Amino acid sequence: MRAAIVLCALAACTPDLTRPPGLYVACSLDAQCGPSEGCRFGACTTEHVGGQGEPCLPDGRCDEGLVCAGGSCIGSTGGFRLVPSWSFALGDASTQDLDAMATDRAGNTYIAGTFRGKISKDGTTVQSTRERTVFVAHVDAFGSLLWAKAFDGTAHNQRASAIAVAADGSSVAITGLYYGDIVFDGTLLKGDEDDPNVCRTFVVRWGADGRLQWARTVSGSGPAWGLGIATDASSRTWVTGFFTHDLSAGGRTLAGHDDEDAFLLRYDASGNADFAKAFGSGGKGDFGTGIAADPAGNVFLTGYFGSSVDFGTGALTTVKFDLMVAKFSPAGQALWARRAQRDDGDGDIGPWHVAAAADGSVVVASDFSGAFELGGDVPALQAADLDALVFAYDSAGKPLWARALGGTGTQTALAVAAGDVVYAGGAFRMGISGFGSPVEAQGGADAFVASIGADGAPLALRGFGDSANQYVAGVGIDATGNLYVGGVMEGTLNTGAGTIASAGDTDVFLARFRVER
Repeated sequence: MRAAIVLCALAACTPDLTRPPGLYVACSLDAQCGPSEGCRFGACTTEHVGGQGEPCLPDGRCDEGLVCAGGSCIGSTGGFRLVPSWSFALGDASTQDLDAMATDRAGNTYIAGTFRGKISKDGTTVQSTRERTVFVAHVDAFGSLLWAKAFDGTAHNQRASAIAVAADGSSVAITGLYYGDIVFDGTLLKGDEDDPNVCRTFVVRWGADGRLQWARTVSGSGPAWGLGIATDASSRTWVTGFFTHDLSAGGRTLAGHDDEDAFLLRYDASGNADFAKAFGSGGKGDFGTGIAADPAGNVFLTGYFGSSVDFGTGALTTVKFDLMVAKFSPAGQALWARRAQRDDGDGDIGPWHVAAAADGSVVVASDFSGAFELGGDVPALQAADLDALVFAYDSAGKPLWARALGGTGTQTALAVAAGDVVYAGGAFRMGISGFGSPVEAQGGADAFVASIGADGAPLALRGFGDSANQYVAGVGIDATGNLYVGGVMEGTLNTGAGTIASAGDTDVFLARFRVER
């Protein structure tokens, strides 16, 4: 028990254990202060641990909304702060990976991924049956695990690629790939019987209570892989991805090429495929990687293409691989399509993640190297190595802004959410900058969350991790603006709500932040 220290407060000397909140105790060491306090400038306080640009405490603590990097507290700009509410890890000594995350307006968060071993929390436990087992879980706004499911079968490889939740929280759907057979809550989806090495796509939907509504297969004579999924205002499910040769979904067929073609599918609320379209030219390959729906029911497809692609509004062409973003009406009619390019024809592009805002604008996140041009009046960006990338179009397809998150090492954006604030999450090595003071990685790859205004202005940048590897795989926003973050972690991680630790190999982590301005 630490020695009692007294404070002369309001003309009375008060023991520190009973002092009124916000009054200070004289100190010279952190050990003389309470467990949630720090000794700052000779006084114990929870109100001011380490402000912007000030030294962190020895254990890495800073004021709420800031992060310790390079010994200094950094990460907040313009009075915008992310204040941690809770965080936890899911997993055991085996491997648990988060592949996708979605949040509804009430703050319910749904996650999907693959795992070995066991996931257990709040009296709910699921066990893997294979080397790589797909799981889905539902966590409420308070961080309680409401239900979780794992899926059996003969599939020797399976993966969840994307997840979508209805805006009213009434349903959740996932897509991904599988080899062999897979069973979703008693519904068998058959694999390719002629060639077990050809993957098929699953599209599965549940109610918010976890009851299966329907499960469907997308197949062909070649591989078919669903990479993006969205639920629109009419409770219809849209899926995008790629296939080769031909595609079959619920009685609808598409003809393709030897190289990859992008596809766009739509299912009604009962799981009937009522729309299907392919995009490709038989060139270097065309890939749909993400899809999002706005409140009016329009959908945005993003991905990348080689040679040329035509969505019905005129051909987009390229000499290598470039980004494509296309907007479709609720009926599936193409409204506009845009190409974002690298003007030197060199460099790499990563998978593209997309989110639709309430005003009809669309935000895309990924990474790039070399030069990147969005077009219009938006200045070109340049990356010497691999930089994270976030950019936006308005509802008519006009380029709004583009922002790179670069610095020493490499940076990649793996998730995006759009509201009155845009959030992008991912991973970085060595350092990440673009929001004022850079954030330094603590060892391996660290997770980050960037907060960006709807006009592209930087608001805040936070990194968290230790000497191991961590990354953000999903971000979501509820109706009141709270931010939900999900990812994968090794070692330990502290979002500001306390240190959480991986139980073994990799674990899933989830966290919530409230916004203060």
